[in-house]
Amino acid sequence: MKKKLLWVLNHIEEIITFCFFIVMSVFVVIQVFLRYIFGFSIPFAEELARFSYVWVAFIGISISTKYRESIQIDFFVEQLPPFSQKIVRIVINVGTFLLLLILIVLGSNYAWRNRIMFSPALQISMFFVYISFPLGFFMASIRLIGLVIQDLHLLSLNKGNKINTEQEPEA
Repeated sequence: MKKKLLWVLNHIEEIITFCFFIVMSVFVVIQVFLRYIFGFSIPFAEELARFSYVWVAFIGISISTKYRESIQIDFFVEQLPPFSQKIVRIVINVGTFLLLLILIVLGSNYAWRNRIMFSPALQISMFFVYISFPLGFFMASIRLIGLVIQDLHLLSLNKGNKINTEQEPEA
């Protein structure tokens, strides 16, 4: 039981994005099929697919953080000695974490202010769409804390050796 719970917690982003990706894909395929074969469409399909895409995109930020796959320009960092590279990456990660905290607060406020708006076709509160923004950044910030701790640990153990950026963080 504990092992399954740890696995779910370590892969929660993949589970969420997989579910929303399936919903998005199924409704896009159904919509295209119905529109071109039968000449009619489901009124809410496009809206549901769009909202699912938003969830996939913002939760996906956490996945890219987890695997250190976010977009970076590391030309100058790669020119530094290995120990300095580690320090710069830690500083960048801490700065990114602070930015994520600001985005979490702003996104939460935005989602809360728009809770009274409803989508035209599905008639759901836009809060459920907009909350994906701060939730994705919150999950990414948790992953970033883990990466900083991992990097600090590696820095203390292997002074001067290169940090393995391909390694998946521990649960």
